[in-house]
Amino acid sequence: MGMDMFVYTESPVEDSSVLVHLREWTETGGTWVCKSKNWQVVVNGSQTLEAADAGPERDEVLRIRPRVRFQTEINIEGRLSTEAMTVATCSAQKVAFRLHGLIFDPQLEALIVPLSEGPFARIPAPAAA
Repeated sequence: MGMDMFVYTESPVEDSSVLVHLREWTETGGTWVCKSKNWQVVVNGSQTLEAADAGPERDEVLRIRPRVRFQTEINIEGRLSTEAMTVATCSAQKVAFRLHGLIFDPQLEALIVPLSEGPFARIPAPAAA
């Protein structure tokens, strides 16, 4: 069982400094992986919005953050433990905050927008056409 989320940002994720370091990250070809025995969190390389397979949320993303140009997919593979969820969601929040973006969580069907001082607001995502 796994989980996916997407972070839309003005700049691409270029190194692990924007990820949460609760465990060690390894990088291969622009993809970062944080592993445990039963799970791993994968931060895929950023894609331009033109190249990304963005869903119906893309228009809402651009309405809220018109300077967004990149999409980064974050996956949890294996067991959805509390630690895996923490690494993934905290990394997504840190990426969104540091790279001036927002998160689309398909499980919640919501865009999560970082506010200026850190709390996050949820906005219902638009329904698929």
